[in-house]
Amino acid sequence: MHDIRAYDQYFQIGMRHFESGQRAQGASIYFVDDPTHPIQARSVRGLLLLGPLRPGAYLLDRVGLERTLIETSSREGVQLIQEPVTCRPGQAGTSRIVFVVEPRRVTYVGQMLAKGFLASPELESGFVPPDQSAPVQKNIIRVRLVADDRAWTIDCDREIGNEIRAWENVLVKLRETPWSGPIGERLEFLRQASP
Repeated sequence: MHDIRAYDQYFQIGMRHFESGQRAQGASIYFVDDPTHPIQARSVRGLLLLGPLRPGAYLLDRVGLERTLIETSSREGVQLIQEPVTCRPGQAGTSRIVFVVEPRRVTYVGQMLAKGFLASPELESGFVPPDQSAPVQKNIIRVRLVADDRAWTIDCDREIGNEIRAWENVLVKLRETPWSGPIGERLEFLRQASP
């Protein structure tokens, strides 16, 4: 049986992890006139890309975090794991995020950071204790971030420097595609606008 002080220690690590804000690892959007067909983002060099998209207005439907190993302690024999969680902007007081796609242009939605808090029905500290009867689960402390929009804030940072770095990063992967032209044009515009 683990010392409860170990749970408190890992709870503090988990709190710092979640309160610092996590970059979105998954997202989906939908065309405003067609909410029944969500479009999933794909990851390219650590960024989320959507498209090609037809011109028009889109709503951010979901933002997600994947299952992530935060920390392992061989001394305590525990692992701190973030379970997958999804947030739906526009519910329970969170802001809706809408963006417009123009013909033959690329659009930067922003750098999305999600913040939340830890909670669990099993323990007030936010941890699910190791299941001593199941060998696979024996030495794992599972950390859960509440999958409830009321537990989230989403910051969508549209700072020019972040957008420039994002397009430079994407361009490495898309240099030999038809998207290199619109991305290059956007980069040139941003560099001229940047102080």
